[in-house]
Amino acid sequence: MDAHAENWLTSNGRRVYLDLYLEPLRNPAGEIYGIGIAAVNQTDLKLAEAALRESEEKYRNLFMNMTEEVHFWKLVRDPEGRIVTWRLVDANPPTLKTWGRTREEIVGKTTDEIFGPGATGHYQKIVQKIMTEGVPHAYDDFFPNLDRYFRFTSVPFGEYFITTGADITAIKKAENELMAKNEDLNALNEELTSTGEELHQNLEELSRREQDLNKALAEKEVLLSEIHHRVKNNLTAFISLLSLEGSTEDSPAGKLLKQDLQNQARSMALVHETLYRTNLYDEVDMGMYLTTLIDQVANSFRTTRPVRTVVEASGVMLDIGRATPTGLVVNELITNSFKYAFPADGTRCETGGEVPCTISVSFTKEDGLYLLRVADNGVGLPPGFDIATTKTLGLKLVNFLAKHQ
Repeated sequence: MDAHAENWLTSNGRRVYLDLYLEPLRNPAGEIYGIGIAAVNQTDLKLAEAALRESEEKYRNLFMNMTEEVHFWKLVRDPEGRIVTWRLVDANPPTLKTWGRTREEIVGKTTDEIFGPGATGHYQKIVQKIMTEGVPHAYDDFFPNLDRYFRFTSVPFGEYFITTGADITAIKKAENELMAKNEDLNALNEELTSTGEELHQNLEELSRREQDLNKALAEKEVLLSEIHHRVKNNLTAFISLLSLEGSTEDSPAGKLLKQDLQNQARSMALVHETLYRTNLYDEVDMGMYLTTLIDQVANSFRTTRPVRTVVEASGVMLDIGRATPTGLVVNELITNSFKYAFPADGTRCETGGEVPCTISVSFTKEDGLYLLRVADNGVGLPPGFDIATTKTLGLKLVNFLAKHQ
């Protein structure tokens, strides 16, 4: 029987596929009197075959045009059914490019034949897990010869599995760099923690030392206060001794000497009293000190003419080492003013008008330097006066102290 295929377009526009079987009909004499025809409708089969080819072509194009690696593998089992290796069924162009092989070189080859001995053992547990559990499995791998990292995902189906691979070298290197930096940060954090503990210990030690210093400072302040108080009391006692009858020669010169000695002692005692009163043991408030000093000197003189005193030293502080000689200088100069500047003969204190007799003291700080001015509006110094050659003890003292400050 001869057979051939035909396709027909029916009246309703549907195409049908037929397999026609032709056989001659013969009479008893063997003569052909007709043809027998048998038709088998293969339309569904043909359409299924066409759909399958279309699907295969579609997925083939998809497979070949994927940017990631895709490769198919078929399991190879031993007689007992154990997986011993797997063979490559197909691989797309990105796979061939990464592996540096042609399709003919690798398709049909086992993993050991493609990657070298030991490759099967390297992936054995992964493949066993994929085929045993029957679920997709993702894993990362590093290829030293390529210096690249890949993330693979394998999907099982029957005796096959398909694997896709993505190059994650940039991600892995970034992760490795991040891990290295994290390790550095951890080391730095440990170092900072250690440093913090050490700093805490140092702070505790400093706190203890500060407490000790504060205690010592308080003791020092009490001691200094007592010292200044005692010095002041001793100088006061010295002044009282000078006040006793017979302590000096009972003559005008002796009386003036006694008065000068008392004023000088008062100026020194006043320094210690000022420190004691202000609770400042290293600096003297010169405004308070000079105002009190001048008032004391003024009270020691009983002049027939009223004398006004003016002090300008507000806010100026001076250490005790320089405050004492400064007080002695001021004491000598204003003592001279009280003694000689304003005679009782009625001479005006200043030519040209009725101006009160005035002694002024100015102590200021300018450009880091201290400037002391003592002045009066009295009769003035004698003609030809030279402080460098004066014979009076008080001005010699002023000259000496001024030069050595």
